[in-house]
Amino acid sequence: MATTVAVATAIGPVIGGLLIQVLGPNWGWRWMFLMNVPIGIGAIIGTFRYIPDDRARGKARPDLDPVGTILLCLAILGIMRALPRARRERAGVAVLPRGGPLVLGLWWTWERRYKSRGGSPMVDTAIFANKAFRNGILIVSVYFLGATSVWIIVPLFLQMHLHHTAFEASLLGSPSSIAAAISSQIAGRYVLTLGRRMVIAGFGVAFLGLLSTTPLAGFVESGAVAFWWLAAPLMLMGLSQGMTISPNQTLTLNSVDPRFGGVAGGILQLGQRLGAAIGTAMIPGIIFSLTDGGTEWLEAFTIALVIIMALTLAAMGVSFADRAREKEAPGAL
Repeated sequence: MATTVAVATAIGPVIGGLLIQVLGPNWGWRWMFLMNVPIGIGAIIGTFRYIPDDRARGKARPDLDPVGTILLCLAILGIMRALPRARRERAGVAVLPRGGPLVLGLWWTWERRYKSRGGSPMVDTAIFANKAFRNGILIVSVYFLGATSVWIIVPLFLQMHLHHTAFEASLLGSPSSIAAAISSQIAGRYVLTLGRRMVIAGFGVAFLGLLSTTPLAGFVESGAVAFWWLAAPLMLMGLSQGMTISPNQTLTLNSVDPRFGGVAGGILQLGQRLGAAIGTAMIPGIIFSLTDGGTEWLEAFTIALVIIMALTLAAMGVSFADRAREKEAPGAL
């Protein structure tokens, strides 16, 4: 699975960059997402054909918790709606959605009350009593808050500042995706043996990649080296993704009662998506706020990378804390 995702990540941006270049600016970058339509249709067909029928048996009408479902959807919608506005206004750190967190609190209260009344909530909040699970969500959310923005600010730097084409910018991500495919295979073999040490090492590799990208961007701007040299440190980001994302998910779900497995996986994915969505609004917003205020592009780009490095170190810090918990557990690694 991780290899498939990595390959798709390698091919997708290249196809998207090529479509933008072929169709021209009048079509706009949004048209590249049309390539997801056949992929989505294929996924739906494959789901019906290959995924086993796991419908609840013994109940005429399964308890779907419609109120909880609606409240969670509204909460996520409230948070996500603030992000396009932040991008348009180039608000940077001023991404402070108000309605979403309030509705999220209502959803939490409802889920607890619904369970106390004998219902089957969409998310049993008791799952958050598991410290390993809480740490896993925090790790992946903080990491995605910064790491996913790299693949936006680097193309912005190349296209808007150095005037490279979208296709050229897209090529820089391919070595990283290939590296992720390789490292994820290796990490999958040793994650249960090494535990959180695998994730901590992955964050160290990511930090090294970001730290190397920062000075190299200056040489690229001056013309001392070609832009494609940036692919070398960015490849370390791919290596780190294979060592952190899937291993973190494996370790987090391994600590959860199997009865909560499906819900726990969904919550982890939600944390990833929200972290990525907020980060891709916040980090580019910071760059635009700085450049609009007269800051040089290279300086703004460097500041954004430093923020991402800080978020990477924060995720590493939580991983160290969970490693301490891991060592105290029975049968510690």
